[in-house]
Amino acid sequence: MRAVEVIVKQPGLTLPKVMVLIGGPDWPTSVTTGILRCSLAEMLLGTLPVIFLVTPCILAGAFTLKASEPGAWSTVSTITLSAATTLQGCAMMLAGYYIQSVVSERYEELSQSRPEHKLLEEDAKRQEIANEEFRKRTEWPELGVGLRILLMSGTALQMM
Repeated sequence: MRAVEVIVKQPGLTLPKVMVLIGGPDWPTSVTTGILRCSLAEMLLGTLPVIFLVTPCILAGAFTLKASEPGAWSTVSTITLSAATTLQGCAMMLAGYYIQSVVSERYEELSQSRPEHKLLEEDAKRQEIANEEFRKRTEWPELGVGLRILLMSGTALQMM
């Protein structure tokens, strides 16, 4: 999400920003722009081109309802659904392309630790130590005979 942060914080409406806004995952992108305190007006304006993605979906639904009637509705329905799928896929791929481009260009900067993440990093280290301790204590040679018998009996009973 750091690459998305770089893109949405760019001044003005750039093609990468618009593609991330309309081709990126809706909820995470919207929440990220809110957390970053991006300009609401700019984000709404940058999201307006989504009409080009939504319209074919709406038309496909409408034409699908008409598909049972005589005429070319079934064909039109298939064409609009294909167009909708293609446009959605292209928007998603372009958003991914721009995000990956930022990651490639600024990898070192993006992978640096941030002061506000220090507590999370410390917690992750503690969790890693606890997981390693758990793994060591639950290895087969470390288990007592009673627990081994219990585990083997339970496994055998499940297989019956």
